[in-house]
Amino acid sequence: MSGARLLLLGVCITLGIAGIGTYAVGAGSSITLPSSGGSGADTTLSNLSDAAAARTNLGLGTAAVAASTDFLAGFAADSWTYEWANPSGALPSGWSLTQSPNAATVTYPTVGTGTSIRIVTGTSSTGYLSRTLSELTTETEWEARVEMLASTLGANGNNYIVIRDGTKRIGVYPSSSGHVIETTTASMARPIATGAYYILTIQRTAGYVRFWCNGDLIDTKVYSTMTADTNNPGEIRIGTATAVTGIVSEIRSFKIKFGAINDAPPSHTLEGILRGSP
Repeated sequence: MSGARLLLLGVCITLGIAGIGTYAVGAGSSITLPSSGGSGADTTLSNLSDAAAARTNLGLGTAAVAASTDFLAGFAADSWTYEWANPSGALPSGWSLTQSPNAATVTYPTVGTGTSIRIVTGTSSTGYLSRTLSELTTETEWEARVEMLASTLGANGNNYIVIRDGTKRIGVYPSSSGHVIETTTASMARPIATGAYYILTIQRTAGYVRFWCNGDLIDTKVYSTMTADTNNPGEIRIGTATAVTGIVSEIRSFKIKFGAINDAPPSHTLEGILRGSP
């Protein structure tokens, strides 16, 4: 016999493998596989010296010779209408500093590989960056993203971002139990530690407003239920908008896009960000 036999389910198969006996489980016809060769095929599948032949015999086809980027396909790259990062010793273009009634202390510390803008309020004073963008009053779809430090937790108006579109107000600040949207803690609690950086994304689409902390969706609100506010239409404030003493606001970057939100969700584009780190 040129090889071992295996009789299974009425079919007897002869394998070209030495040292294996015949195991019969029933009568039937037999199929014999060649012990060597056979139409030129290399049946020694464990022979790793010829990987191409082994892949062919296993039905695996030709091995890839270059890294594939197919898994990255499907999303357009992020784009922004206005953005700034790494302020490097100057207020971002188009932005102003409100510090009232007493002056704030402004510095530009190094954070990671760049810089941030650090605002410390004076005695019983405000200290925040602001800019008015008319698009906020006309566009019903937009996406804003800010990276900032959670230097103070749980106080309305501190480490605060508020956006007014002439009809509604969208205000968010961090707390130890998660971000607070106006006066309500976000549905998905993502606690923020004091002294941690975080990236907050706000998306306005049609009748909804979505909130993301780093790559996590933390809440979705119906736009019509947001706080009514017709003051300062189109204004964005980032920092400390209440009169307090010595409160730190530190902002690394801000971006906003009008007319649509970005194709890729923050969970995709921020996947590589180490949370809580610069």
